[in-house]
Amino acid sequence: YLAMSLRNVGAGIAVLRGWRARPATDALSPTAAVDQRRSGPGRPDVDEFRLQGRDLYVPAGDTSFWQAAIRDKNDPVRARIVETIAHKQPLTIDILYGDHEGGQRTISRFTVSRPDDETGWICSVVRHWNLDRQDPR
Repeated sequence: YLAMSLRNVGAGIAVLRGWRARPATDALSPTAAVDQRRSGPGRPDVDEFRLQGRDLYVPAGDTSFWQAAIRDKNDPVRARIVETIAHKQPLTIDILYGDHEGGQRTISRFTVSRPDDETGWICSVVRHWNLDRQDPR
């Protein structure tokens, strides 16, 4: 099971639609890691997202949560996530969400990490992508 708290800083209800989780250092060669630091990570493909198992809403200007599970023990993503957590390595979690009418789709990327001197995990948003309108970058 995976979970984290969220805050909606927007003016409307956010409906969480899908998610994608992976080790933060997943498949990065040294060259790719340098390029990623220079230009920022690329937007994930919407087809890579897993649909939410239940509807999760985040009220405007309020807090809520995101949760997901990988129940199939043979799922290759599950094994990589379990190993990453066991070694206290950071995770990258991408959340796909939009408004209650299915528009204004956005992807937000979070990094979940565990500081060496702490027992808990820290969740930080690191990037946003607009899907249905021009990206401001």
